[in-house]
Amino acid sequence: MKKVRLGIIGVGGMGSYHAREVLEGKVRRCELAAVCDIVPDRMAAYPESVRKFA
Repeated sequence: MKKVRLGIIGVGGMGSYHAREVLEGKVRRCELAAVCDIVPDRMAAYPESVRKFA
């Protein structure tokens, strides 16, 4: 079965929690494809495989 590619808008408190759960493989058949936040420094923690938008 194909994976769902997920993008998260806002990686503050709750957004970063959900992103971490996906990156750690705790969400089956899902991969983190992109993150977006108005504070660019928040996106620095994500691997290069995750697209970043400000």
